[in-house]
Amino acid sequence: MKKTTITNRTYTNVITVLHKMGVLNLGGVEEIVTVSDHGVLIKLPGSNPDAKLLSKTLRSIMEQITDAFEYTVRIGKKNKTVRYPTVWDNMQEFDLKTFWYDTFVRSTLIMCLYLTVVIITLAKVTDLNEEAIRALGDMVFTISSLITAFLISFLVSKILAIRQEKLSRVARIKMLSNRWTEFRRICYFLVDSWKFWKPSRESYVHGKSVAKQITYTDLHYLDVHDDQQFEFVTNLMDYHKFGEMEQKFTLQLETFVWSQNRRLYQQTLMGTDYPANYIYSKTELDRWAFFGDSNLFWYIMENEWQDYQDSFDFNIPAPTLNAILGCAKRFDGQFGNINFDQNFLVKISQVAENEVLPELNLLIEKNESKMPFLIDYLMTCLVLIFLFGILLPINLRMFSAGIFIDLISIIIVSAIIIHILLCMPSILRTEIWIDRKKDYH
Repeated sequence: MKKTTITNRTYTNVITVLHKMGVLNLGGVEEIVTVSDHGVLIKLPGSNPDAKLLSKTLRSIMEQITDAFEYTVRIGKKNKTVRYPTVWDNMQEFDLKTFWYDTFVRSTLIMCLYLTVVIITLAKVTDLNEEAIRALGDMVFTISSLITAFLISFLVSKILAIRQEKLSRVARIKMLSNRWTEFRRICYFLVDSWKFWKPSRESYVHGKSVAKQITYTDLHYLDVHDDQQFEFVTNLMDYHKFGEMEQKFTLQLETFVWSQNRRLYQQTLMGTDYPANYIYSKTELDRWAFFGDSNLFWYIMENEWQDYQDSFDFNIPAPTLNAILGCAKRFDGQFGNINFDQNFLVKISQVAENEVLPELNLLIEKNESKMPFLIDYLMTCLVLIFLFGILLPINLRMFSAGIFIDLISIIIVSAIIIHILLCMPSILRTEIWIDRKKDYH
């Protein structure tokens, strides 16, 4: 988190807390709390013991309402920096029980304990039975070979199954991507139609100029605690002069149609007589994450339509109208014979918001997800077992006839097997667990 952001939030929270504590009644805000490039400075009034008690109470309340803060308290002529969280705070909040119940961590600690006990025991033994150690080394070599063969076959089959599962989603992803592109094409024709925006042309023109500097995502997720950013966006939008919703709607439509790649822009939005067959990435879809809780089609044309019904002209030129209706028919056949009005746009936007975009997001996220933990874990175990159980003994035995190599192989391979046995029940439970948010769609 940026220091300026923490400072601004700290200042706001400090003012709120001191006001509730009644401290600001003892003097003006500027006399007690100041903010500068060095941070927030609080000059607590009253006697030394009272000021210290106020400082302690202030910190206690601040810890309850925010996750990070830093300010300086001035009592008399002494300054004291108050910061949260400190290293001590993190140590106090550390949950050892949760840490221990992490299966992977617990298994690793047990494995380390096993290695420590074995190494200490071997260090105290002066007379080792070389024949027994060599026999154990040969046994470990055999076991390592079997485990390696099993893991290789298992990992190959698992990876192929994952690939097949991802390929099975491709047809659905392609269909949903084309539907989302048709919705974006409708937005393109709307935001490009001067006739449609004629009743609110000033707001429309200003909204298009705003779209060259920020996106609707920037506006929707604006950090109100960042004074510089908030002031810039507020001055840029200039709601008092150009109104609010019309230019917000323009900005949202521009955000839907914007593409950094000009060639891609032409492929997806300009050729409206055929499906684009363009597959979106998770990064691209994240640009439109605001749509789920900020559908301005619905807000303006249904929820507040009585206030904005004179802001749009639906008697648009025939070429634009035919292009929109063609996109709507490819988007969903039910919209092919519906009149072009506010209800038409609201219904299409709601289908895009509630059906197309969420499912497309989910399927793309699944197909672009990393390898499951089970694959990464077993791959690591495979490499270690192959290295210390097979490769190292084979190569080093050619140069050394001692039992040191056999000892290393026995200790490390046995430790890895212990770790696998301890982790496997939890990993398998995770593998068969059904995620209600993802796996039921």
